[in-house]
Amino acid sequence: DSTQGWILSLLVQEIQSPTPSGSSAPLSKINIRVPSYDTVYLYSKPSFTSSITHKLTQDQTAEILVETKRWAKVILTRINVEGWISQDFIERNLP
Repeated sequence: DSTQGWILSLLVQEIQSPTPSGSSAPLSKINIRVPSYDTVYLYSKPSFTSSITHKLTQDQTAEILVETKRWAKVILTRINVEGWISQDFIERNLP
């Protein structure tokens, strides 16, 4: 969304760097693990109380855009959907 603000730099970890054109590209592909008995949600902000942007009912591949200790902002490239997901559902075993 168009919300802007400040955040303490100790709370975030930069995992991407700008490309020469000034845009940035995701660096790491991950797998989002969805337990067979559950649904995993993508949120509009890194909080379980924020609005849900998408719900996942099966494992998905995604790219990390931004990462904190507890959350990651990802893009599901196959369907072009962005959102925040808890680190609990991320697997990093992809090449």
